[in-house]
Amino acid sequence: MSNEENIVGFPDPAQIEKQACAWVARLDARVLTLAERAEFERWKRASSAHREAFERMRAVWSGADILEQYHDISPLEGAQTAHGPSRASRLKAFAAMAAAIGLMLIAGAWFWQRHGVDGIDAGRFQTAVGEQRTIDLADGSTVILNTNSAIEVAYTRAERIIRLSRGEAHFSVAKNPARPFSVYAGEGVVKAVGTAFAVHLLGSDVEVTVSEGTVALFSQRGREVPAIPSADTAAPSNLASVASLTVNENAVFGKSIKRIAKMSARDVQRKLLWREGMIGFAGEPLAEVVAEVSRYTNIAIAIEDPALEKTPIGGFFKVGDINGLFEALEKVFEVEVEWVDATHVRLAKAA
Repeated sequence: MSNEENIVGFPDPAQIEKQACAWVARLDARVLTLAERAEFERWKRASSAHREAFERMRAVWSGADILEQYHDISPLEGAQTAHGPSRASRLKAFAAMAAAIGLMLIAGAWFWQRHGVDGIDAGRFQTAVGEQRTIDLADGSTVILNTNSAIEVAYTRAERIIRLSRGEAHFSVAKNPARPFSVYAGEGVVKAVGTAFAVHLLGSDVEVTVSEGTVALFSQRGREVPAIPSADTAAPSNLASVASLTVNENAVFGKSIKRIAKMSARDVQRKLLWREGMIGFAGEPLAEVVAEVSRYTNIAIAIEDPALEKTPIGGFFKVGDINGLFEALEKVFEVEVEWVDATHVRLAKAA
């Protein structure tokens, strides 16, 4: 099912808010195609709740000025005139196409020189605080790195191996039963064939959330930091099976299982909303919200009143939009925000 199909037809208010967030994020990220703009208009016209939710999300989005051009826009605006594009436009398009083809040829030559026909891939990838990155691997699998994260990739002829050394990543795995996909993190290993799941490194423990398919969890005994084998060596064999997870399940484990929980599809979507450049909360205590938001910023946030730590917080916020969160805390949740200096903020109960 396409992203557009997922966006239409959910009457649940929480889902509508999520859909509005997704549209705002998409509009802020790039210029929509005519088909996407038409889909956006259909979604807005489907319900007044859709339009109201979109306006709320647009109002607090830090890129609101960028989105202004899409307010009540016609899906056919910007299309070519009845006489077709001008000669200058056609020449510009031809030049752009020629340049793109040249870049594709250069990129293709580089790819085959590096990966070879057997598709073996290797490399290190990382993100800074507040940064996110998508990595397309040689076998068709995709990795989305969250803030302040790092992975090492080592594809062997028998196995596709990733080591998550810091942070969090989501993996959409291309199916290949003959070549399992293994993610090493802390003291744990997550193995999959063709599925989608997120791995979050929590010290030596690992949190896994499955959004599609099934994964197997293993503990790596006798070695705290797993070695990444070369293309011609076998993967480590000192693995002990601890559990398996299926779609919409979440677990925390290391040498043993610490927690396994069944989640609703809605909660999984909200937990993984960071892939869309958003983070969402549905009643989590302020202390947890601050801890999560702090992953995306270098600003230190302190809660002055211990009683305030338990205040339930709900809403959707753009990743890295710390001012948007502070504004919501002050206006909606009656929390006083005090900037101590440029990198320190104190939260207190509003007088």
